[in-house]
Amino acid sequence: MTSHSTRIINSLAFVCALATAAPAYAHHEAIFGPQSSAALTWPDFLSVQVFDVQRGKGDEKTHTTTTVFSGGVTPFRAPVSLAFVVPLSIETEPGGASKRGVEDALLAGRYQRDTNRLSEALHLESSFVMAVAGLELPTGNMDHPFGHGRPGSIAAGLISLERRPIAMIAYTYLHKSGEYQGNRASGNVFAGGGVAWTPIDNEAEGKLFSLQLGGSYERTTREHEAGEPIELSGGRGTFLHPTVVFDIGTHVQMFTIFSLPVAQSWRDPNDRQRFRFGSGAIFKL
Repeated sequence: MTSHSTRIINSLAFVCALATAAPAYAHHEAIFGPQSSAALTWPDFLSVQVFDVQRGKGDEKTHTTTTVFSGGVTPFRAPVSLAFVVPLSIETEPGGASKRGVEDALLAGRYQRDTNRLSEALHLESSFVMAVAGLELPTGNMDHPFGHGRPGSIAAGLISLERRPIAMIAYTYLHKSGEYQGNRASGNVFAGGGVAWTPIDNEAEGKLFSLQLGGSYERTTREHEAGEPIELSGGRGTFLHPTVVFDIGTHVQMFTIFSLPVAQSWRDPNDRQRFRFGSGAIFKL
């Protein structure tokens, strides 16, 4: 079964890129992780991201690194776009044993609409809402043979408000893992928000620098084995996500995010998180 670490990384990636900087949008990068690209506000993009999680108690440490390849396209005139996410993970367990493989790919649809009346009422420069829904396809080989098992699913919603140089975001995110022969990894439920301060903001000339802070309450559901819930699995935590976002030219945006635990409660002490880190490049097409 995919570990708790890998599932947390997948969710972190989704948060990290829930809303990336774009001229007409708010400036946010701090918030999920490998599935983050499903909600990038930039409609057409390619991205490479790397996420690390370390968890455990005392000397019993588990370290997971996930590399994520993703992209997005706008095939319709309507405010609807599609995104795909393909994560590859390496997990090192206590004692040095490791495993690696391809995680299940995610295919998601994104609906985004500017809320001009809200912007006028609150005297904002811009605001928007976004809804995301996607399927986690059984294309990986970490939990099951390629092409076997039931798909997982994700859903998310967010609202963003911007009055430069300040932007704010609030979001919810739900993830249900796929199932194979009665085995199912933990799912996730997130709720949170973030604020961004962007003192340098001229993307037309490739100049953007943004300092951001996200916060989230995260709940992880129990794993299942042979159709039965595993007692020592699942838990909850509150995290802060300090982040830096900057542009390199007019088509490349970089981000770095740290996720720091504020409070945690896990049924298995070895699931206790020490830190989470992510960094990546987004190529705006």
